[in-house]
Amino acid sequence: APLPLTWKAEDPHLAPLPISLEISLDQGNTWSSVVDNLENTGYYLWHPPALTTENCLLRLAARDTFGHVAYAQTGKPFALRTLRPVSQLLGPNYSLSSSSQIRYAASDPNQCGMARLVLWTNPRPGTWEKLAEITDFSTTSFSHTLPEGSHRLFLTAEDRMGNQSPPPGPDTSPPLPASRLIEPS
Repeated sequence: APLPLTWKAEDPHLAPLPISLEISLDQGNTWSSVVDNLENTGYYLWHPPALTTENCLLRLAARDTFGHVAYAQTGKPFALRTLRPVSQLLGPNYSLSSSSQIRYAASDPNQCGMARLVLWTNPRPGTWEKLAEITDFSTTSFSHTLPEGSHRLFLTAEDRMGNQSPPPGPDTSPPLPASRLIEPS
């Protein structure tokens, strides 16, 4: 999830694009550029890299027209947990009932807990619609009723930190063959 960063840099001689942001993943031993040459708006919406660390620091550099640079950084290391959760449909591939037990596996590499799973269906080529939302993780299956016919399903996950697996797009292929739900005769 994006993180809003704010600052206040004042100098009567600031350079035209004076602000740079840097990140350290090892408590300040080494620094990497996040973004350079920002306007001094006092705001930047940061999309952190996908990682999990307990030793993150951020540093802001402000340059003036004389070449002087002033730094400000976060006071102590903080945790950054931005890996996407992983989810997978396990079945069924077919059912003799319109109410099916849909099995799944889900994991959160950030270990902050799952918030929800979203089940998507593909009613027409190139389109995906939300079918169900799952917030009870006491089991690894849930019951859902679908009309008779062939259904393509896709599962996405979101953890409690707001990290999300990507939703299906127009060209997304479902991980399982189409589920065939057959009404008993």
